[in-house]
Amino acid sequence: MVVENVSNISGEMAFDALYASAKRNNNKKYLYSAIICTLGAGVLVYGLLSSQSMWVTAGGIFTAFGIGLVLYTIVILFKLPRDIRKDNKEIMEHGVTYTYKFREQGVDLMVNINGKKSKGTYSYLDFRKVYDYDERFELRLKDGECLFVLKNGFTNERMIEFFKKNVTLNKKLKIVKKEEKNPEKLGNQ
Repeated sequence: MVVENVSNISGEMAFDALYASAKRNNNKKYLYSAIICTLGAGVLVYGLLSSQSMWVTAGGIFTAFGIGLVLYTIVILFKLPRDIRKDNKEIMEHGVTYTYKFREQGVDLMVNINGKKSKGTYSYLDFRKVYDYDERFELRLKDGECLFVLKNGFTNERMIEFFKKNVTLNKKLKIVKKEEKNPEKLGNQ
């Protein structure tokens, strides 16, 4: 069954989604820097214990690079809110409207940002996770994108059940129930 949903996302809610997505992608750099620092420290210790200056130098370079990567990641994290607002001015001012058509094999999506429309199609195999909050569903895609499907965008409760069935039908994808971290922030979106 085809289920339609029209979700009007406010600028602040769009900012929250963009920020969370960018933050998740940025946090991966901490893992890389930890691996580089650990490797560098190991090589540095080996060089010191064996009194080999080449290993000490190589270990110092790797450790310094790992620390530099951590500092760079922290700077990027502090600049994220400003950069997101700057790069997405129209979304922040006018919000975005997602028009979904959930089919048994995938999702057709039309995005409208202040009169500018674009279309896309997703297979359910493109979904990495689906979270169920009180007011919305959050679709996280494999490429790091995050889409909001507001529950008040469905015509009735039965459509929400068909949506859940369509999403879980084609893949062993579970819908995970989550609690809202800041429910007062959502208001009546």
